[in-house]
Amino acid sequence: MQVNVQMFGEFRVLGDCLELTLPENSTVLDLREFIQNQVGEFELTELLKLSKFADEKAVLTDTSLCKNNQILAILPPVSGG
Repeated sequence: MQVNVQMFGEFRVLGDCLELTLPENSTVLDLREFIQNQVGEFELTELLKLSKFADEKAVLTDTSLCKNNQILAILPPVSGG
């Protein structure tokens, strides 16, 4: 299953987007773990734990199923003033 993840904030060190191949029936938690295993050298572990994933309609939970050819965004936490 192919998933395209758009990067924002600190995750831009990985590029504008990641095109990933995941096993069928993968969840957002599986995606989170897959990304961590792929990019461990960038020390993004804590930020990845705090970040959310969203599709074009909603912020997803870790139990949400990923879909083939889905476009997702990884949303790091932000602070405002």
